[in-house]
Amino acid sequence: MKKHNRITAVLSLLLAFMFIFAACAQTVPDATTGAVTTSGTVTEAPGPRDIVIAEKGKPSDFSLVSATGSDEAKKLADSYKEKLGVEFALRADTEATSGNEIILGSDAREDCKALAATLEGGEYAIKAVKNDNGVTVLVAYRGQLAADAAINYLIGVINDTDGKAVIAEDLDIRSSAVTLHKDKDKNVIDVYLIGGQSNAAGSSRVKNLRGNFTNIMFTGEVDKNRRTGAASLALIGRYRKSVRTGYGVSTNHIGPEYGMAETLNDYYGNGRPALIFKSAAGGTALHNDTGGLSDTFGNWYPRSMWGSKKVDPKTSPMGVQYYNFVENFRTTYNKLVEDGYTPKIRGMAWMQGESDLGRESGYEGLLKALINDLRADLYEITGDEDVKEMPFVIGKIATTFGSYNNPNVPSFNRMQERVARTMKNVYTIETADLIIVNKDGTVAGTDTAHFSESDAETLGIRFAEKLLEFYTVKE
Repeated sequence: MKKHNRITAVLSLLLAFMFIFAACAQTVPDATTGAVTTSGTVTEAPGPRDIVIAEKGKPSDFSLVSATGSDEAKKLADSYKEKLGVEFALRADTEATSGNEIILGSDAREDCKALAATLEGGEYAIKAVKNDNGVTVLVAYRGQLAADAAINYLIGVINDTDGKAVIAEDLDIRSSAVTLHKDKDKNVIDVYLIGGQSNAAGSSRVKNLRGNFTNIMFTGEVDKNRRTGAASLALIGRYRKSVRTGYGVSTNHIGPEYGMAETLNDYYGNGRPALIFKSAAGGTALHNDTGGLSDTFGNWYPRSMWGSKKVDPKTSPMGVQYYNFVENFRTTYNKLVEDGYTPKIRGMAWMQGESDLGRESGYEGLLKALINDLRADLYEITGDEDVKEMPFVIGKIATTFGSYNNPNVPSFNRMQERVARTMKNVYTIETADLIIVNKDGTVAGTDTAHFSESDAETLGIRFAEKLLEFYTVKE
C-alpha cells in the first residue's frame, strides 16, 4: 500500500508539472534579445517509469550532490558503481556556480517566470530527450521547478533485472541534488564526413565481408537523381545504429565507410558516440559538367563558383552534389541536436576525380575552392571554429583505374599532392597498391572503375587512420 501511495504521488506531481507547463509556456523570452515570442512546441514529460539516468557500462551525464550534508548522494553513487559500473561524480559545492546544477529543497519558486526561461535555454530547464538507444533521458538545469520534477524523476535506484537506474521510491531524497556536467563532453558525437563520386558512394561488390561495427552510427545519401529525387541509399534525417555492408549503391556494395568504421570502432568502445555521414554520387565531376552521370545526379561545382546563379536540380546539374552535401549535413546536424547530441566534425574523406582526369589544371583551383567553401558552409551550420580548418583527406586516384598504368593519373595525383602541400590540414592517402585492372588487362576490382571489397575496406581504413592522427578519443 505504501508503494502504491508513492506511485500515486509521483503521478500527481507529474500531472501538476504538465499543467504548469501548459499554463505558463505560451510566452517565452528570447535567450539573446529578451523579446517575448510564442512557443510552438512543448516537450511532453514522459511517465515516471520511462526515465533512465544511467545504463550499464555507459558513462553518466549527471553528478549527485547533497544540498544539506546528507549522505544520500554518496549512497546512490556507490550503488550505481557497484551494480552498473557507472561512475557518478560527487560535488561538494551547492551554490550552482556551474549554472547547470539542481539543488533540491530550495524555498524560492516562480513557476511561470522559471518555465518561460526554460524554453529558450534560460537558467531553468527540464527536457526529455532520447539517447542513441531510444531510451528517454531527462536533461535538467537549475531552478526550483526543475528541482521539484527532479525529486521524482532524476534521483534513482537500481533495477537489477534490466541494469538501469530508475526513479526512487524508498529513499529520502528531499535534500539531494543532481548536476548535469558543465562541459557536456559526454553529449558530444564525433562526426566523420565522406564525399565524392562512385568509389566514395560505394560501388565495391561484397563477397566475404560480414562485419558489423556497433560503436559507429551511419547516415547517408547515395546516387540521388536530381530530377526524380530517387536515391540508391536514402537515410538523411535518420541514422543507423551501426555500420555494416550495404551502405553503397546497393545492399550488396560498400564504400569507404566500412573500413573507416572498422578502424574507428576500437576508438569508440568507451561509450562516446560517433557517426559517419556520407553524401556522394557516381560519375559526378568537380567541373561544371552537364553530361553523363553529372547530368543525372548533378556535379560538385563549388558554391563560390556559382556567382549570382542558384542551384536548381530540376533545371541544371550545376553544383547539385555540393548543394546536396551541405543540406544533407544540415539536416543530419539538426537531427543530432534534436536528439540531445553536440555534433563535432572530426574531418572529411574525399574520393573523387576520376571523372575529371586529364583536366588537372582547372581541377586544382576547383578543389581548393571546394575545400574552402565546405569549411565555410559547415562552419555556418555548426558555429564551431575548428571546422574552419577541419582535416580534409584526399584519396588519390588509383593508377590502375580504367586500365593498368592509366596515363592520366600520375599528373592528376601530383596536382592533388600540390593542393595538400599548399593548404592547411589537407592531406592525401595512397591508392597505387589498390589494383583495379591487372597488368594483363584482367579485372582485379569489382569492375574496371571500382575497387574490390578488400581494397575498398583498405581505402576506408587509410582514411580513418589519417583522420585519427589529428584526433583520438583515447587521448
